[in-house]
Amino acid sequence: MIFDKSYPMILYLNCYRIVKHVDIFMKNVLVLERKDFNNLLYHTAMAVTMKYKKDQSIDSIFDAISNIDLDLIDYDLFFDSFDYVFNKYKDLGGDDTVAKGTELVLLLKNHFT
Repeated sequence: MIFDKSYPMILYLNCYRIVKHVDIFMKNVLVLERKDFNNLLYHTAMAVTMKYKKDQSIDSIFDAISNIDLDLIDYDLFFDSFDYVFNKYKDLGGDDTVAKGTELVLLLKNHFT
């Protein structure tokens, strides 16, 4: 019921893997307050995925996620993505409302596509 059967299961597995990969980067190289960490994790994972798609010249976000090479998500890709997300998050107010709203997502979509 949770997973749309029209998408390949690898898509869901790789979404988890991307978030986990970003989670490890954030825990190991950043010092963030807990609320900021929670507010930025999924936005950063989204930005990393979109930047990866753009950098690899992949047309479909579904193809990018389904075929992602996690070894290509390195410190440069992570930091480029995180810096943009963090700065926009702070510019918009840096709180739960920003993290749960649509404005930050729209900024990320526009920047990374």
